[in-house]
Amino acid sequence: MTRIEPVTPDKADADIRPLLSSGPQRAGVNLTRTLANHPRIFKRWTRYESYLTKGLIPAQDRELLILRAAFRSTSRYDWERHKNAALESGLTNDTVSAAVKPPRVGPDATFDDVLLRAADELLDQHRLSDELWGALTERFSDEQLIELTMVVGVFYAMGVTSNALGVQTEAEGVSA
Repeated sequence: MTRIEPVTPDKADADIRPLLSSGPQRAGVNLTRTLANHPRIFKRWTRYESYLTKGLIPAQDRELLILRAAFRSTSRYDWERHKNAALESGLTNDTVSAAVKPPRVGPDATFDDVLLRAADELLDQHRLSDELWGALTERFSDEQLIELTMVVGVFYAMGVTSNALGVQTEAEGVSA
């Protein structure tokens, strides 16, 4: 059940209206429109979120990390939003489905498994083991490693937020 109604662009504060109505990515997204009820957070969050969804990590890796965070936060809203983004980034249905399964360890593990394990370690232990750090440094720069930790943490927090606020998927609730 929706606890805080999403704001429509015509009812938004004048200073955030341009941000809220800047294309279909914002205007039709119920989480974005719900956060618009708090203009100070909304203005800062839109910039931050925009960077994290278009940052230095390859889109497929980023979307897999976001799916894992959505799964771990039990956020149906974030899962549905990012399942489509993951498929658009080039992930297969099998890879999307793997985001809810225990990652493989050992010789048959792929880099996707490393990413899923990294998300799990960050969420469970709030750090990365030396083993996973080493595997990640083979592929990512320091900037990308910082971004990876932020993507997992921020999108887990967004899952918690969408759950607590009762944000409906666009198919379930009213969207602009």
